[in-house]
Amino acid sequence: MKQFKRYSQVALLNILLMSFLGCSKPSIEQVSVDNPSSLNSTFPRLFTDNTGTVHMSWIHKIGEVAELRIATLTPPSNTENADDLQWSSYTSVAKSDDWFVNWADFPSVIGLNGNPMAAHWLDKVPGSPYSYHVTIQPIQDKFTTQITDQANGQNGQVAFEHTAFVPHTDNTNTEHGFVSMQPMDSSTFYAIWLDGRNTGGMDHDGMDHDGMDHNEHSKDSNKSDTKLATAMTLRGALLGRDGELIESHLIDNAVCDCCNTSLVKTDRGLIAAYRNRSSDEIRDLYVSRYENGVWDTPNTVHNDGWQIAACPVNGPQLAFHSGVTAALWFTGADNIPRVKLAFSDDYGKTFNDAILLSENQPLGRVDIVMHNEESAWVSYVERHEDGAKLHIKQVMRNGSIAQAIILDDMEASRSSGFPQLSSFGDGLLVAWTEIGERASTIRTSYIKGL
Repeated sequence: MKQFKRYSQVALLNILLMSFLGCSKPSIEQVSVDNPSSLNSTFPRLFTDNTGTVHMSWIHKIGEVAELRIATLTPPSNTENADDLQWSSYTSVAKSDDWFVNWADFPSVIGLNGNPMAAHWLDKVPGSPYSYHVTIQPIQDKFTTQITDQANGQNGQVAFEHTAFVPHTDNTNTEHGFVSMQPMDSSTFYAIWLDGRNTGGMDHDGMDHDGMDHNEHSKDSNKSDTKLATAMTLRGALLGRDGELIESHLIDNAVCDCCNTSLVKTDRGLIAAYRNRSSDEIRDLYVSRYENGVWDTPNTVHNDGWQIAACPVNGPQLAFHSGVTAALWFTGADNIPRVKLAFSDDYGKTFNDAILLSENQPLGRVDIVMHNEESAWVSYVERHEDGAKLHIKQVMRNGSIAQAIILDDMEASRSSGFPQLSSFGDGLLVAWTEIGERASTIRTSYIKGL
């Protein structure tokens, strides 16, 4: 089992807080996590479930073989005892020498009731360099017993009750990726993805757009421009934990080609966030709501007016808490890179004025966690002279910064991936890829006492 190790960065964090705010919270600490990954590991994804358990997925690569591994971290009843926290042993979900994995489009895992529920990866289509399909491995509750059997640090691969499956049935040799998933109940979950079935297998600079599955629901759209007829689409499906494809949906028929998506669960259903695409190549942040089995007409979060004839590979993130939705995104409108945040009190139908968080050379790669109804914790990468730094801030709804933390130096290059931020105990769990001279590793930190 892997245990937490305490860094001497506790003092540094308090100094940073004092210098930024003029005061500090002495209880705030950063605890370095000795996680169950190893050398040659990259691209972590974090998911905190309804019990507070954090699920982490990552890629471990040896030669040309990529392996998807997952592990869980359960918060103790008293988060003051951080030294007692322990990760589960990792489990190998699947591995192959024919996956599509890159710095922005990488596997994920979701969980429910303390147990992993589903994981995804992307399978390449043989003979088609720009073609790959989403593959999802549903995970039944009995998987928990199989993990428990791997006691005393015994990691390994388990046999799943149901086989992995592809959630889209178009069967085209095109791109499918940038997946986000959320549990719906103990037996179903929902997945959204960027779907290139209408692109004809072209690369990101030339796209195409076509018909739907027979069981797929759609809605009218005014995006009839000929150019957008070949655009990437945003689609989703309600899926069973037994591998059943229950129903499919077209959410938006023209979206940005390769930006991350985000999906949150609410007391009414789901909210999806993504980068839209207009006939004038405006690529701003949009959201859509899934309620009573139907996706409504998407709406903009904020009219940045970012006109760009290519994908910036920098998608948004959403968070939801007690009726309040928060959206965080990167924009390059007016040739000025910025990170912005906006709150909504009506499930994303309208948003308050955008809050500018950074225009000091941010690279984006954002993530967000709601702290309460009045504030959110955000993270983004900002370029510095000697590379880049990960900024983490608690932002109040009035735009003021309650607390600010800067984590270690990191690579500004794409190989460092998208840092992850997730709620954990009385604080946050942070994960990112660290690029070393010989091999990459995954670093994780617990910021407690928030």
